[in-house]
Amino acid sequence: TRSRRQALHRDAAAWYQGRDPLLHAEHLERAGEGAASAYLEAARALAQDFRFERALELAERGRALAVQPAEHYGLACLVGELLRDLARIDASIAAFEVALDAAADDEQRCRAWLGMVAGQRLAERHDEALEVLARAEPVATALGQAKLLAEFHILRGSIRFSLGHEAECLADHETACVEARRAGLPGLEARALSGLGDAYYQRGRMITAQGHFDHCVRIARDHAETRIEVANLCMRGITSFYLHDAAAVA
Repeated sequence: TRSRRQALHRDAAAWYQGRDPLLHAEHLERAGEGAASAYLEAARALAQDFRFERALELAERGRALAVQPAEHYGLACLVGELLRDLARIDASIAAFEVALDAAADDEQRCRAWLGMVAGQRLAERHDEALEVLARAEPVATALGQAKLLAEFHILRGSIRFSLGHEAECLADHETACVEARRAGLPGLEARALSGLGDAYYQRGRMITAQGHFDHCVRIARDHAETRIEVANLCMRGITSFYLHDAAAVA
């Protein structure tokens, strides 16, 4: 019977919880339970393994099942992140706009704004990005959360780097570094150090830039932040070239 089948799927979901996120989500769905949050967790697990296409499929499946505002918000944010990783930038920005509409409080609104800005930066829509950041800044400051502030300043510093605003870029990344350390988040600290390296590179201060790239790579390597490590190994090689350090370049 249908009720018996659903009960068996419910038992299977309980068994797979903590063992296999995808099977947990699929059995919950077949049991007629709220599976949206389970699909969110399964998609996040796949994203950690860089399986972005499959993670996006699961996140979209979760969105189709979502009922609660928190589910709509969390899944829209994850879809936005995955679309950005897949270089589908306009769709990523649109997903974060959906998340903004579903946001329940100032923290969620800030995170949706930052997701929008991350896409706008890649699309070189700098004026739009700075307008969104201007809207987000007083809210983020009032919240006072170190992680949120670090992310805010990293994004604004990166945009200012692209615009050639050297002093402002440097100030943003210095603030981001302080906030990342206050939050105790090495991955964010590595991103801030990368931004500092870029800022000093832009100023032609290669020794100082290389020092920041070195520090960034060490932290990223120690905490398995592979994407940050790889990106900054390239920059360390470039600064080594300018410093005539052939061994380091190789």
